Amino acid sequence: MRFPQLISAMFLVVWLSIAVNAETSAAPSASPTPSPSPTVSPARTESFFQMLMRIAGISATPRNQRNDNTRKAGQVWVAFLNNNTRARVRTADSGYRSPVFFPDGVSMLALQGTNVVKLTISDGTKQTLFEVKGIIKLVGFDKNDPDKVLILSDEDQDACPTVGLLSLSSGTVAPQPYGRLEGDQVLLSSLEGWNREYDDGNFAVDSLVQVKRSGTQETKWMDVILMEKNKPDKNVSLCEPRTCSQPSMSNDRKRVVYIKEDE
Repeated sequence: MRFPQLISAMFLVVWLSIAVNAETSAAPSASPTPSPSPTVSPARTESFFQMLMRIAGISATPRNQRNDNTRKAGQVWVAFLNNNTRARVRTADSGYRSPVFFPDGVSMLALQGTNVVKLTISDGTKQTLFEVKGIIKLVGFDKNDPDKVLILSDEDQDACPTVGLLSLSSGTVAPQPYGRLEGDQVLLSSLEGWNREYDDGNFAVDSLVQVKRSGTQETKWMDVILMEKNKPDKNVSLCEPRTCSQPSMSNDRKRVVYIKEDE
């Protein structure tokens, strides 16, 4: 092979080598397989007991069972503990039940039929917030979230109530499941009753049967009783002969709201 031809052949080989290497370098490399995300364990589900301990007035050691006054309606009254007086919240109507103080103490929630209403304590102004089908009672506010109120309802009327957290901002109810174990059933029975404890048992309120006998005649009614640690129990409603029940305390522990049954 002549010299010029040799040079041309060598040049062709070098050019092909460069072209092949360039094409190989330009080809995109495969993306690395992403590492799997670490498995995140779901948040631990709160127990029925733990949820109830967030609700104002619920005791860790329930001692009260349901009574027949859960659904009785009447007037809303407030007992003022500082001066031992009591007064009706001046609503234009009646038929209320299951009142609870708002955390600020300026107003309260109550039920009227299946409606949840807001009442202003000072003048009795009523605002109907929404309807909750089958609602039985208001239990108390969530101490960690003032938008939530624990309720009992029984829409299908099977005597097996549903426990739920009612949002006051949306009107929705988040069910709070409970089990069939004895502990959950005792707590549920306590929710259906009216004993409420506050400040680790330093204060409690309940509605108790009173009996008065005169000869062969016997009169029965219910009154609201305040139980304060290291002090005698005190009748704060003085409702004879009408029945008063469904009590709840204000956050400052200076007032008790309750229902005085219509005549």
